[in-house]
Amino acid sequence: GSYLIFDRSRNRVVAELDKKAGAFRSIQLPAGDYFVKKRLPSAVLIQKIALPEDRTIAVSENQMHTVPYEEDVTKGRPSKTFQPTWKYGSPFLGNTAYTMRRGEKSIGLKSLAYGLNDDVTLLTSFWIPSLSAKYRLLHQNQISLALHSGYSIDVFSLRDTRYTGIFLTTGASVSWRFNPSWVSSMGFDWELESWNKDDSSSESLYSLWGSTTWMPTENDLLQVVGRGTSDSSWTTASRSYAATVQYARRWGRMRAAVGVEYSSFDTRGEWLPVFDLWWRW
Repeated sequence: GSYLIFDRSRNRVVAELDKKAGAFRSIQLPAGDYFVKKRLPSAVLIQKIALPEDRTIAVSENQMHTVPYEEDVTKGRPSKTFQPTWKYGSPFLGNTAYTMRRGEKSIGLKSLAYGLNDDVTLLTSFWIPSLSAKYRLLHQNQISLALHSGYSIDVFSLRDTRYTGIFLTTGASVSWRFNPSWVSSMGFDWELESWNKDDSSSESLYSLWGSTTWMPTENDLLQVVGRGTSDSSWTTASRSYAATVQYARRWGRMRAAVGVEYSSFDTRGEWLPVFDLWWRW
């Protein structure tokens, strides 16, 4: 793609490079502070560079920060350089391979999320003690690949007051951005659960899921998610299915989502409303 090099001290573009995929380009510049910028259809990638004398610094697209146009500091925007943005981060992380940007924080009715850096996001739930992490392994062109792992303890189990549910979860996900407004994702999860703290027996659950996220504007988002789950027996009686459709609207630092979920287990199905509200800073 096309890269711009912006001199931060002189406040102007000093170079422009066109690079083919897989090729390497180099340029010699005086020591100083720079921004390296690459334009995307709906955003820009930016990286700060502090270039000392007699040093070579490698720039990789995977290490650059995704910044919407309204936060492009090379255009004289007054906002912080890498201010959090709704479009590329929280709260729609559970059904994609995307992670939050560094320093981005989001609190909702159900959970709290924090971007440890551009590749690692930490999440926890308010309803049950839990902690999970998502690590982005690959972010190149339109494809992102991530691994996630975590645990939760259901101390408010409705099955029996003598039981405490303990869950260990791990999995992988991949997202493909077809165009700036449409992202499709799929993933696999493995969950080890144990309901009796006095019993060493446990059960493994396996899930396959897929999602489509459509962002017609900077403030609107529609997401459809389908998931199938089974235990290790893979029998019909052990399978369950769920489908969710939700619409989200952003205003300022807030975002609200409403929708409906249909879940089916052992030929029994039910409809449930979906609602959540987030604030990010």
